[in-house]
Amino acid sequence: MATEPQIAIVGLGGLFPGAADLDQFWANVAAGVDASTDVPRGRWALDPDAVLASGTAVPDRVPTSRGYYIDQIPIESDGLTNFFRSCGRRGLAGLNVTTPFKSEIIPLLDALDEGARRLGAVNTVKRSGDNYVGFNTDIEGIVGPLRSLAGRGRLRRGAVIGAGGAARAFVGAMQSLGCREVSAIVRNPPRARRAFEELGKKFPEMSLRVIGIEGNELGKLRDIEILFNAAPIGGDGARVPDEIFALLKGSPIVFDAVYDPVETELVTAARKRDCPTILGYEMLLSQGAAAFEIWTGASAPREVMREALLHKLRDGER
Repeated sequence: MATEPQIAIVGLGGLFPGAADLDQFWANVAAGVDASTDVPRGRWALDPDAVLASGTAVPDRVPTSRGYYIDQIPIESDGLTNFFRSCGRRGLAGLNVTTPFKSEIIPLLDALDEGARRLGAVNTVKRSGDNYVGFNTDIEGIVGPLRSLAGRGRLRRGAVIGAGGAARAFVGAMQSLGCREVSAIVRNPPRARRAFEELGKKFPEMSLRVIGIEGNELGKLRDIEILFNAAPIGGDGARVPDEIFALLKGSPIVFDAVYDPVETELVTAARKRDCPTILGYEMLLSQGAAAFEIWTGASAPREVMREALLHKLRDGER
């Protein structure tokens, strides 16, 4: 049984059998049923979507003297409430939360930061005294990499492919950078409009609209300064629709949230057209670093984290 403060990665089962609560999880650990995961104990790892979900830890150069213990805890789809109640008994110091629990966990928390409140989603939780506070590092995951392109001036108009959680985070990121107009490019405009109407109530200072990827609607979208891909296209999934490439003519910043492969179809096309590009792993790195700093109060070892993440991703491409 671990005696160190614990940082958990909470998501659906995958690497080892799910646990209804933390007590069952540690019983599973004691019984060795999680032997298929190779996450070493006592080492820092990244945001779950980056490295831990793949069972990879940061190299030994990351200090382990901070006294935290990290594990990935898959739970059943209806088991979040029971699991979270057991966290307090076990003194869990913090959690990363993945889909589909980012919204479901909110009623269980004692407080939210501003980003989590506005987006209606939590991906990082920290224990503060007897309370658990929810944070959203998705916005920082987008804003952080964009700081390297600060010399391009203010972003006024942006477009995002998709309308899910990453797209909502993009809207929040653009609002924080002073952008006031964002268009969502989607295949199902009616459903996306409902989501963006709700989002617009939280960001009333912004102009949000939804554009169908098919037909002639996309031709109405001109002079964007940033294009963010929040859809599972251009990697190992679906191809990027040909209509999207027309948006690269004005050389906007192209930021692809897809991180596997490291260089996606969209990024390759953007570079051929001399567009500034940001790779998806940079978003994961910024998310993970922000979570690390929330938990520990210390600066994240970003370069070591970057090296570990790229090593894992490139190994997967071989």
